Amino acid sequence: MPKPFLSRGIGTILAAWEDSLCRIDNRTAEPIFFEQMALPLQVFPNASFLRAEAEQKHPEFAALAERWRRETRFLSSLDEKILHPAYQSIIAMGKSAVPLVLSELESHHGHWFWALRFMSGEDSVPEGSNIAQARKAWLDC
Repeated sequence: MPKPFLSRGIGTILAAWEDSLCRIDNRTAEPIFFEQMALPLQVFPNASFLRAEAEQKHPEFAALAERWRRETRFLSSLDEKILHPAYQSIIAMGKSAVPLVLSELESHHGHWFWALRFMSGEDSVPEGSNIAQARKAWLDC
């Protein structure tokens, strides 16, 4: 059975190093073995837990997404769109709401790339992509 990923916080990368869990020091790229790490450590939830959490957040997400679409429909400024309170509330839902944003991107389009980048911690869009290419990049990942 695979071991759970453990983390102390932002910037911490953990890897299986032989049979011991270790963290890679971001400054030196040297392994720091599990026994040397300061606690507390947290276990990342598995996929079924994240799906259940996303389902639980769906009603709130749907209301916020509809409000964002309605209130930013005629705005041309991307800054105004991504700084809208409903959009920011969706970002605050965190990683477990990423599937909801991807579903929204697929069904209603919209500029969800900023939210996806911050919620997932990844940027799936190649540099220089247009909106259609960015949408495809996120939906294909």
